[in-house]
Amino acid sequence: MSLLMGLMVFSACTPIIGDYFINGERVDSNYNMLKTDINERKWELVSSEYLFRRPWLTARRDVVRLPNGTEIPEFYVLEYPDWVNIIAVTADGEFVMIRQYRHGIDQTRYELVAGCVDPGEDPLTAAKRELYEETGFGGGEWRKISVISGNPSTTTNWTHCYVAEGVERVGSQHLETSEDISVHLLSADEVRWLLDHDEIKHGDIRVGFNPDEEIGMGAHHFDVEKFGCDWAYTVDGGDLGDLEYENFNAAGAKIIIKGVSVHTGYAKGKMVNASRLAVEFQNMIPENETPEQTEGYQGFYHLIGIESRCEEAKLSYIIRDHDRNRFESRKDFIEDCVNKMNEKYGDGTVKAVIYDQYYNMKEKIDPNMHVIDIVLRAMQESGVPPRVEPIRGGTDGAQLSFKGLPCPNIFAGGVNFHGPYEFVSVQVMEKAMQVVTKICEITAQFND
Repeated sequence: MSLLMGLMVFSACTPIIGDYFINGERVDSNYNMLKTDINERKWELVSSEYLFRRPWLTARRDVVRLPNGTEIPEFYVLEYPDWVNIIAVTADGEFVMIRQYRHGIDQTRYELVAGCVDPGEDPLTAAKRELYEETGFGGGEWRKISVISGNPSTTTNWTHCYVAEGVERVGSQHLETSEDISVHLLSADEVRWLLDHDEIKHGDIRVGFNPDEEIGMGAHHFDVEKFGCDWAYTVDGGDLGDLEYENFNAAGAKIIIKGVSVHTGYAKGKMVNASRLAVEFQNMIPENETPEQTEGYQGFYHLIGIESRCEEAKLSYIIRDHDRNRFESRKDFIEDCVNKMNEKYGDGTVKAVIYDQYYNMKEKIDPNMHVIDIVLRAMQESGVPPRVEPIRGGTDGAQLSFKGLPCPNIFAGGVNFHGPYEFVSVQVMEKAMQVVTKICEITAQFND
């Protein structure tokens, strides 16, 4: 009963001042041994004037006199029809909730099913009708748990609160033209979470999924303008607390070597073995500037593949460095190696095709450091010690940052990437969820 009563208060947000019901039976007004004379200190109605009348709202202006003789010349009263609230629970223990936009508070919220009692309609009949119309659910065992008043000072209506247990879907929604309602089945834990936290106030949130991160094509085709955000975060990092807004500048290089294939018995002075030249080219790359020999902010050249025959060889490299100037120097170094090979073996023997892949997002994050400040605060409030480190790799956030969407990367719980023992920690993922939720909450308070 504690959860059900909590739900009722969550929906109505009002004090309970009317009758109570226990197991469907009305509790006598003397139940709490409190004085309940409804006419005690009653005001005298001197005159009354209706200002306007509408089906769902009527406003009147009363002149009233208090027991002490004080007269109030303008006391405004809003006449509403009676209301019903329904706590509906399925046989599986799921709560039937609705979600809709409320123009009065300019928010979209989870709510109990509720509605007006039509003239001459019994409240229980109204409650069953509203549940069916708004959700398509019906049946079950019904009992009234309370009658409350939302604002007894200035409104006239009463709200009749019911619990319906064992309801089931018996049809589809039958909404009025003015209604836009979605139906949600929430577990008891989810409802408790709503009761404890209400709903987090936040600005517009956009969520994107990239199926081609490893080949980089998703970010290339991502429509930042249509996404419609000022900044974003990729959730693609490693262990607890990882926060990354520096990554490699990245380029790819294809080295094409043209050889001359002749019979080995007559090769002297004629053969140009492209496979051997490929080995020679690779030997020009500094041994201490490879992934195996570098860490932190140190860049590298990485030979990722060789296709080789006597008549032609192709070498594929990736070039990485956090510093933009050193990055450009590394590309120049590859060109210098090509030039030296051509000086030795003739023009056109070796050709390089070098193409940029992405750049260090720090260039775009530094002018927008609020995106880092927000996530650092979110981690602190979520009990997560931040670990700010450069990425020795890339992230979709880098490409998105240079497309106009500042986008650092936060942890997701992954460990041992690209290896046979790669895994993700569920516990760390839960912490990541808490941090993301807190980011949404903090962002609602942000004003640039």
